[in-house]
Order: sequence, then C-alpha cells, then structure tokens
Amino acid sequence: MTNDIGEFRLYSLAKGRYFVRAQVGEGWHSAFLDLGAGDASSTSQTGYAPVYYPGTADLARAATIDVAPGQEIPGVDFTLVPIRTFRVRGHVFDSVLGQPAKNCSIFLTRHDPNIPSYNNRGGMTDCSKGLFEFSDVTPGSYSVVVMLRGSEKSRSAHATVEVGTTNVDDVRVVVMAGIDFSGRIFVEGHEPLDLSEVHIWLSDPEQYMFGGAGAVIKADGSLTFENVPEGTAQVGVWGQAPGFSPDFYLKSARANGEDILEKGLTVGASSARGPLEIVLSSAGARIDGTVTDKNDLPSAGAIVALVPEGDRRKQFRLYKDTTTDQYGQFILRGIAPGAYKLFSWREVEDNGWEDPEFLAPFESQGTRVTAEESGQIAIRLKSIPIEKSK
Repeated sequence: MTNDIGEFRLYSLAKGRYFVRAQVGEGWHSAFLDLGAGDASSTSQTGYAPVYYPGTADLARAATIDVAPGQEIPGVDFTLVPIRTFRVRGHVFDSVLGQPAKNCSIFLTRHDPNIPSYNNRGGMTDCSKGLFEFSDVTPGSYSVVVMLRGSEKSRSAHATVEVGTTNVDDVRVVVMAGIDFSGRIFVEGHEPLDLSEVHIWLSDPEQYMFGGAGAVIKADGSLTFENVPEGTAQVGVWGQAPGFSPDFYLKSARANGEDILEKGLTVGASSARGPLEIVLSSAGARIDGTVTDKNDLPSAGAIVALVPEGDRRKQFRLYKDTTTDQYGQFILRGIAPGAYKLFSWREVEDNGWEDPEFLAPFESQGTRVTAEESGQIAIRLKSIPIEKSK
C-alpha cells in the first residue's frame, strides 16, 4: 500500500523479471449481498483502471523490470488518470442443488492473446446468495470464472462477458453437475509402472488455470473422471518417483477413437462420452549434455531448457528443464518425439522460456535437436551470458 504521499516500496523479491501494476485499493473486486445496492441507472463512473509500469493499461505494452539479487530499483512511478469504467455484476446458480450457489470463488479474467492466462484479475465473493460485482472494469472481453466447493467434489463454470460503453448487470453463470468419463491407461515399453503413482487431469484452458477434474485410477488401469466441466479439456499426466520412471511420456490420448492429445476433448451435454484411451510409453528420448561458459569452462548450476518447435510451443507438457551439476553436465529424459531447441542460461527466471516475448531475442542461440523414441542425444551447449539475458 502507498503511504500518505503516494510512496511505496516492494521488498524481499526473488531475482527475476516482473511486471509492476498499480490500482486503487478499493477498486475492482468487491462482493456484495444486496443486488439493489448502487445506482442501477448509472452507465459508467469515473474510476482508475489498473496501470502497468511505465504507464499503460495494456499488459502487452508494459515494460518488465529485471531484479538482481540485492538490487534496489528506484523511480518506478505511476500516474493514475481518471477514465470511464464500468461494473460487471450478476449471479451464480447451482443446478445440482437448484438454488443460488454457496461457497464459490469468482474471478474476472481478461481475454487477450498478449496477456498470460495466469494474469487473472479478480477476487473472492461470499456467494451466500450467489451474487457478485466487479467495479472499475475497463472495456474489453472477459470471462467470469466460478469455482464452487462444497462437501462434494469441486465444480466449475465460466461465462463470457463483453464490456463496452455500459454496465453489465445480468451475468448468469450456471454451475452444472459436470460429466463423467471412463477409460483406461495403456502402458508401452519394458519399464514397470506403478499406476498408484500416476496422476491424470482434464482441464479447460478457457477457464484460465481454474477448474478441471482428476481421474480415479484402479490397479488394472481403468480410470474414471467425475464432474468434468463443459468446455474443451486438455489431458495432463504426471507421476512421482520411484513408481514413475523419468523415461515415461504421454504418447497418445483418444476418445471414441479420435485423437484428442493436441486439440483436446470436447465436453458438453451432447458430446460423445465414449471411453478414453491414454497411452504412456517408457520409450521417451534422452539428452545427455554439457554446458560451458564463454571461457569453455564447465558451467555449474546453469539452467537447461528444452523448448518444442513450431505450433507445439502451446503444448506445455512438451517442455523440459533441468540444472547442470558441478561438472556442467545435465540429463533430460522422457522426451516426446519431435523437433526442439535447447537453451541454457546461467541465470534466468523460472519458466521464462515459456514466454515467447522473453525467448524471441535468443532464438538464434538455441540448438536444434530432433528426438526419436528411445533415442539418445549427446550435446554440448554454451550458456547465454548474463548480460544478454537482461
């Protein structure tokens, strides 16, 4: 919070790249219990939209600030300018109980290809009467995402909202029971697999990291997903050592005989609910390598990132990363077949290589590799100098 003369200080930050945003403390994510509250006839009000450094409401035009260990960065100043803003309010209905929703969290997220999905802007409502309101909302396209939790398993739903030149006062979000799917895991290869250590998740990228459903897996490989929300669900798989070999990768996923690994599973009242077939293979590729610095000395503690090429960069399950040992050596395992680039930095923010904007200046410094099933690649990399990664 700013003090009485508008000064602020953010401290105890880990090293990395940051966006800095200023917003009025009483703005934007307020819950209320009386739908009659406020002036319904008002179409807009004067408010202060959140502003990103160095002075823009658009995250795509914001500047990042690189913070090094022990560094202090002065002069990160903002000017809040009054603009026309609007409110978004509505109600949430629980179709299972046949009444307004209780115990739900509601988020308002903006649709923008330049804004990462994790940059959600919103808050949590009481939801005791299923009512919510967001104030100081700037024009744009948004999703209202609802997470409903109770004594049973969580459920979720979302609705698209267009904010133009008037308030949006009647958003209706209906949380359905969800749809159940059954299926089976098939295992290829010679590595043993303890299915109790395998976790499979169906999640809808349109719900901005909220929602989804996990599978209940039996010892014979049969599985069941319960309460999967409507939308397009992507399949995710991960495991825990020692029961899950690092050589395993998600080879295929099919529903009703159709490939859903890349395009996802369509979930809806009229969609087919045939069996899911998920194939895990222990024939993942392996890369063994060494990273050296500009003096050709082993680079200990360097980050090595494997980034898929082309349209596959949207499939985050394909990314791999690790850290070199004291001899500058590294191993990457369980790599799905395909084309990739390898990058190495001595210092870089966590998962920064998943950000196209961050990665763009380093494309020419990546080393191309092609992974094949059960293939092994030996490689030598140069770490990208620290001064070039800022």
